[in-house]
Amino acid sequence: MRATFAAAFLLATVLPCHAQQAVSGTLTQVRTGWNDDSFGIMLNVPQINPAHCTENTLGYISTINNAGYHTYYSAALTAYVARKPVTVTVHNTECVGGFPKIIGINMP
Repeated sequence: MRATFAAAFLLATVLPCHAQQAVSGTLTQVRTGWNDDSFGIMLNVPQINPAHCTENTLGYISTINNAGYHTYYSAALTAYVARKPVTVTVHNTECVGGFPKIIGINMP
């Protein structure tokens, strides 16, 4: 019983370390294409880069192959046009084309 409790305690303390990271700010740029169904965004705050991607100052990216692509793109365009702040969540371990991979865009 003690071993089970100890294992559960260790697991509970380790798992939160792997939570995805997010950054909040206002979109300053929306990029598209480069001969691919993809888009990138930049915010007015310093970039987070938990996956240590090679492009660590040019924002975040999503491609059509990524689940949620159309939802993220719609949210990004809406926020950009409306000049609304967003919270961008990026994957902790995956990059796309050298950029941090978008896995969520939230608007207040």
